[in-house]
Amino acid sequence: MLKLEITLPSGLRLLFEGERADLDHTAELLKLGEVVGTGLDAAPASPPELSAGGEDGASGDTLNPSAVAKQLERVGAKNHIQRVTVMAQATVDSGDEGIDFPTTERLYKAIGFPKPGSWKATFSNARTAGMVQNVGRGLWKPTTQGENYALYGNEG
Repeated sequence: MLKLEITLPSGLRLLFEGERADLDHTAELLKLGEVVGTGLDAAPASPPELSAGGEDGASGDTLNPSAVAKQLERVGAKNHIQRVTVMAQATVDSGDEGIDFPTTERLYKAIGFPKPGSWKATFSNARTAGMVQNVGRGLWKPTTQGENYALYGNEG
């Protein structure tokens, strides 16, 4: 008998109790491989760590909250769509495939921005605006338009 509880970032809780074959069938129906990584036997990759940077907050690490804050200010990011676009670009620049909700939340908290009501809605709105695209497994990366904004601001 297997018992499984998954709590998604949105707060949704999935509870399962049954045999392995039933779990595999349920996972296939719910497409849990996309939620937890490569499958139920593998743990999802940990979100990237945020660095503190040097004394002035500068470092080569593009996920340094201070460096991200400076880039947000440089391009004039004023709303959540613009902010998550710049953060997604910083994540890609650091070598990751894209940004996820927990990393975005940690950056918001470290920088001191109030969080939006829903990460899912924020990223969906950014996608509708043509700034980011979903690359699967809960990861988002900038589109060409989003990359240009994140690097050069409105003048790019």
